[in-house]
Amino acid sequence: MDIWSREKISEVMSRIRNKGTKPEIMLRKALFARGFRYRVNVKSLLGKPDIVLPRYKTVIFVHGCFWHGHPGCKYAYTPKSNTEFWINKISSNRER
Repeated sequence: MDIWSREKISEVMSRIRNKGTKPEIMLRKALFARGFRYRVNVKSLLGKPDIVLPRYKTVIFVHGCFWHGHPGCKYAYTPKSNTEFWINKISSNRER
């Protein structure tokens, strides 16, 4: 049973970022401080990498613990509502 209405869940989920997350920003700041120049979320590349270092022909994907179900991580958990959906969603993320 959900503790929020569908409308409230939709509102909360709409605020979850798919780019510009805290881990991405921290990494970008560290790269920039060390003199690396990069592009973000380049649509023309397969998978739309989070960070692209064109000079080094390198891409970086920043995978969050929740979305990728990292084993043993306290942030990788299965939500209590709509459990079957989340198990399937996180499993498919891991396979990618």
